[in-house]
Amino acid sequence: MTDILETEDAAFESIAEDRIDREKGIIRGVKLLGLKSRNKRDYDTKGVRATAPKVLANAPIYLDHPEVANKSRSYRDKFGNVGPKVEYRTGEGYFGDIHFNPKHPVAEQFLWDVVNHPKTFGMSINSGVKFGKANADGDVAVEAIEILRSVDIVTKPATTSGIFESEQDEEVMDLKTLREKHPELVKSLLESTSETNATEAQLAQAKQEAADLKSRLDAMEAEKAAAKILSDVTVEIGKAFEGVEIEAALMKEIVECACEMNEGTRKKFTSVMSQISPMLVDDAPEDSETAPAKEAVEEEKKPNYRPAAKKAVGYQKGSLLSELGLKK
Repeated sequence: MTDILETEDAAFESIAEDRIDREKGIIRGVKLLGLKSRNKRDYDTKGVRATAPKVLANAPIYLDHPEVANKSRSYRDKFGNVGPKVEYRTGEGYFGDIHFNPKHPVAEQFLWDVVNHPKTFGMSINSGVKFGKANADGDVAVEAIEILRSVDIVTKPATTSGIFESEQDEEVMDLKTLREKHPELVKSLLESTSETNATEAQLAQAKQEAADLKSRLDAMEAEKAAAKILSDVTVEIGKAFEGVEIEAALMKEIVECACEMNEGTRKKFTSVMSQISPMLVDDAPEDSETAPAKEAVEEEKKPNYRPAAKKAVGYQKGSLLSELGLKK
């Protein structure tokens, strides 16, 4: 929601005397809110049509705008109220009655201006609105009037018709002038900025701490997972080479290579090693003192694998391992 001090093309356009009840303090059929603004705002939207009649009905009327949109108003500045019924007219805007105290100090001046100079002053809403997108002409759509604090009588209308919108003054001030004219505003802005910066710094620090903690947790999880894989692979490879004497350094390299494989490849690798390991057992006959009888050897079941003729029998260091790509 955005606070604004303006409305649009709504004015006292040559109001006839029969629409003015001076005794009761009523002006009937006044255009409270139009559809287009000099401030490049478009009130001709579905959202405004739904909200404007509700918020305009019985709205208080004050003399002049406050310095800040949501600033409390003085009772002395209260002039009257909009009537309970507000009517929307297609292509024109919103109309209703104005009720005011005929004994108010400015009542006679107000009525004289309405009749004689209706374009020299105007009515302007003090509201909180919801903005939408701008159209091709640069007019910003007002999607809804969410809060209407008052309808104010002002001396500088922002419409060609006169009395219902305050044109925004653009006053350019340097910091020195701003401090001199609005010291409390500057103080408030500085305090707000300081609090915002502190909050943003705390938020940034919290985010960094959270990121660091996550990194440490991820590292711990990764280390834990790697340790488990190493343990499992060591057991698997140990079983695959059970009964085979392999140097510790070579076994370490085999395990490290297996750890770098994904699970599927590692299972295939372990299976192959299990089939190859029996080939690495040295089955050459021992010396005569421990060699079994020839008859007993002949009766033994032939192993699944026998080296080809004319080749060394059993495990030859640097031969089969070399062919398998298992270098020491």
